[in-house]
Amino acid sequence: MRAPAGLAAAAKAIGISEADLQTALRSGQSIAQVAQSKGVDPAVVITAMVEEAKAKLAEQTANLQPRITERVNRAGGGGPDGHRRP
Repeated sequence: MRAPAGLAAAAKAIGISEADLQTALRSGQSIAQVAQSKGVDPAVVITAMVEEAKAKLAEQTANLQPRITERVNRAGGGGPDGHRRP
């Protein structure tokens, strides 16, 4: 089972392992409750999760210009999803 997005950043911000955070979540606690139980302000965890998400988005969008330029200039067209149609 894949961990929810941001869980690694949340665990790091709280100062616990990702496995320990997953265990706490499965037992019914929220990430905020786990953070507070460790003396960490939930706002710190939110910031860490947002920063991780921003970094992932930046990675995904870094090559948009050349990829879209290549698609626009590709001979033979291609459908809206970039695949050629028979």
